Amino acid sequence: MRPAARVWVSSSGKYDDVARLDVDEAPTSPWALYLADSAHRYRLLGLDFDDHAATGEAPAEAAQLSAMLDQAGIPHLVCASGGHAGRHIWIRLDGDGISAGEARATAAVLKARWASLDPGPLQNPAWGCLRPPGAPHKHGGHSTSLGDVDAWLTAPPASTKKWQQLAAAIAIELPDALPTGRPAPTIFPVDDDGNPYLPGARRPLSAEVRAVVDAPVDHGVDASARLRTVLVGAAAARWKLADVARELLTTPGLTHATSVRGRGRARIPRAHWQTRAVLARQWARALPRAATVASADDADFVYRASHIAQWIDDLQTRADVTVGRWTTRGGPADRRVLDALCQIALASVKATVDADIRRLALMTGLGRETVRRALHRLSDHTRGEDWITLAKPSAGTLAATWKIDPQSAIHTTLEKSGSQVRPGGLPHDPDDDDPAPDPELLGTGYRAALLAQLRTRNANLCHDVFTPHQIPTLTANLYARIPEEPQLSTLHERFGPTTPDLLALLQDLDLITYSDGTPRHSSDPVALQRAAQHLDVDGVLERRAERYRIERLVRTWFDLEVEWLRTAQAEKRGRRHLPPDQTWLVPPTATDLAGYRYPRKPGGRPDHAQAAVILDGTTRRAPRTIRPDTTSAAAAAAEVILRDAFHDLELVA
Repeated sequence: MRPAARVWVSSSGKYDDVARLDVDEAPTSPWALYLADSAHRYRLLGLDFDDHAATGEAPAEAAQLSAMLDQAGIPHLVCASGGHAGRHIWIRLDGDGISAGEARATAAVLKARWASLDPGPLQNPAWGCLRPPGAPHKHGGHSTSLGDVDAWLTAPPASTKKWQQLAAAIAIELPDALPTGRPAPTIFPVDDDGNPYLPGARRPLSAEVRAVVDAPVDHGVDASARLRTVLVGAAAARWKLADVARELLTTPGLTHATSVRGRGRARIPRAHWQTRAVLARQWARALPRAATVASADDADFVYRASHIAQWIDDLQTRADVTVGRWTTRGGPADRRVLDALCQIALASVKATVDADIRRLALMTGLGRETVRRALHRLSDHTRGEDWITLAKPSAGTLAATWKIDPQSAIHTTLEKSGSQVRPGGLPHDPDDDDPAPDPELLGTGYRAALLAQLRTRNANLCHDVFTPHQIPTLTANLYARIPEEPQLSTLHERFGPTTPDLLALLQDLDLITYSDGTPRHSSDPVALQRAAQHLDVDGVLERRAERYRIERLVRTWFDLEVEWLRTAQAEKRGRRHLPPDQTWLVPPTATDLAGYRYPRKPGGRPDHAQAAVILDGTTRRAPRTIRPDTTSAAAAAAEVILRDAFHDLELVA
């Protein structure tokens, strides 16, 4: 422990003064002990459960942790912090204690488990501190021990090993900590062919799925059920649809995709484009199911989770201290996009992510062009920006690939250490009968905690009221951070000198309230909706999402038309119809679109605006003209193909 303490200065509202501990009298002002030593190791842990909102959560949550510490045999001291109903829990560790990185991860895990915990003291080894028993509180009262201080001080320190075991046990109980039983995501990355997939290292098919792949499809067997089983198993093993088509297309398990049942026992082969449409449709259905399949055999998940969590947390910390970068001009939008990319990276446990501008727009509440400009700024290395790197540009329906690890630090670390990872991601010493818990196991909860934090932050932003036309983007960003960092001093550090004005705007709209000088989100469940109606932006995001859906369908239909025109005449099967003269009552699938010709203008040019009208199931009125990107050579060639082939499509064999 450092021989000094930090002392509260009322004029600044911070612990700006320093006092020595080797004196006879303690400071009369509030004072706090440094938790980390001069080497930034933690042999003294101070867990601060705040009760600023006077909800009573802090005492209850501190009692839960105290009970777990008792059960684990970890001596500790509980104190009433003074002022309100806050609690402090003190733990002394033996040996060298834990590192600053482990303390930071532990704080994130505990914060995810107990909302009233302030992780700050454990996340800053240079300045993190906590008021000890007897120290005054700035609002009156003193920190009061609820146990025997002398007994705790004279007892042997707690076992660092036991503390690590308890922290790891708490970590793996967090939602999404381990890749087992995870809720199915609603948005997936896409591969080079535009097909969605589950990110992760590809593995061999399980024995059960392989048996279904090879089993003959006799008369009376449900071939479609066989296909679903194979596709779910392949997706869970992190195969892509291209892998399935390349390696399994001629196997019995894919019979339903390659043929249809005919009379008697005969099966009629499908056309090539029909097979692709069936596979695409069934694959899209299989992916959400595969996302929930247990994946405990992902050998390096634990290791990757720990390193991606550390990297993303470091990046977020670096962003938080670069205040000027995110508070002026396009900075607020840039920060939203960066946070969304970090969320995708944590969810996929990869530093390289596929994300198109529409997906990011829906995640952040921004417009797609705003997202496009933000991505350009974040990756503009000519201006010294090193937040992200464009690994692969977008092409057609394929999303761009972004690297959130420009220096390849994560990839290099995994390559160097991959041989040391045993199944489950846990290193093992055969000579140790009681191995200490792997620090990487704590990392699974570390990742889960950061993922939950970013999901909540981004969800707070995705409301009609925060569309930039009415409320400044920076104001919305501040609103999203209030649950994480409600202290006014911290908000001032994050958002600069305009923070009071931003808070005043939120208060005028009844979106925040104050409790003991600390801002809180309004407890009124309809406050956001009422504010959106007042600002005349109710429904903006829903309409934007619908517009993006139509744009994607227009592009899909356009690509299907080009594929059909390029298919050899001998391989074409069935009759394709003229474009429908009215809108669909039910959103069409790719298979539905494949059966219709793309709308044309006189002379054969594609009519993108009419395609959008047909696909819009809510109105007959033409929306804003939507054109697929025709700047590339391939897209321009497709336009020529459509025009030249227009008169050849009257009869289709």
